[in-house]
Amino acid sequence: MTEEWLKTRTEEGSLYSKHASEETEKKLKEQNTAFIQTIAATLVTLSDKVENHLKKVVC
Repeated sequence: MTEEWLKTRTEEGSLYSKHASEETEKKLKEQNTAFIQTIAATLVTLSDKVENHLKKVVC
């Protein structure tokens, strides 16, 4: 989530409103960071599983 994206918000009356409070923006950024970390961890785990599987198949 970038500052550029935050500036493009137009929806009124929601978490994504351009008039959302600083606290709401902070929470959105925290949730976005947690999402990115979850996806990254999943990809690393999958990569490790694939690598381990390939080692078993090749050896």
